[in-house]
Amino acid sequence: MKKLKTNAFILLLFFAFSLLSCVNNYRHDSFSNLKGAKIDMKISPYKYFIKSFGIDSVPIPINNKLYWELRDDEKSYFYLEGYLKNDGDSIMILPKNYQSEGGILKAYKLFDFSLTNQKTWKFIFKIDKKNSFGGSVTFLNRSKIKSDTLFNYALTPFVFHSKINNYDYNNQVTFNISVSKTNGIESISRYNPINHSLIFEAIIYPERKFVNNGSNLIVL
Repeated sequence: MKKLKTNAFILLLFFAFSLLSCVNNYRHDSFSNLKGAKIDMKISPYKYFIKSFGIDSVPIPINNKLYWELRDDEKSYFYLEGYLKNDGDSIMILPKNYQSEGGILKAYKLFDFSLTNQKTWKFIFKIDKKNSFGGSVTFLNRSKIKSDTLFNYALTPFVFHSKINNYDYNNQVTFNISVSKTNGIESISRYNPINHSLIFEAIIYPERKFVNNGSNLIVL
């Protein structure tokens, strides 16, 4: 009986250390700075740049793979949500309501850390009966910030009309997103397309800060 109790205690310790190891690994991946966060950044008293923006603290299993749920309010100026996972040198996104695709799971590339030259691709993050919502991403460049490397992308949202097979970019704007492999999304910005001056910038890491230069420059 004593030996059985000892073996049970050793087994319990093994599972405890395994769980602790998993938690520590989760804390140091590219989603770490958004886990458990619900970030609100306002453009005006009635308009949010991002609202309740963040990633759930615990991953969920989908088709035997762990995904982290990214949340954002659909009325936010910058709107992006879905299920994320690391896949080699890429971050993949599974559409928010992926079940509507008839049970067929298709994850899209959101960010790619292997690139050195400009390249463009499309992704979908939300699907309904009539349309799909997604974005066109262009890798721009890399930049060194202290001991970190930022991968800079341009993201232009679109609505895809499946019946007519058309990507609709009407009334959409382009956002610049800086992403770190270790710290995840660090900032989301919008620049004036004419003179390239900064209009909005949501700084997420290493501190939370919103820069608003657009109060009198843009009609929302």
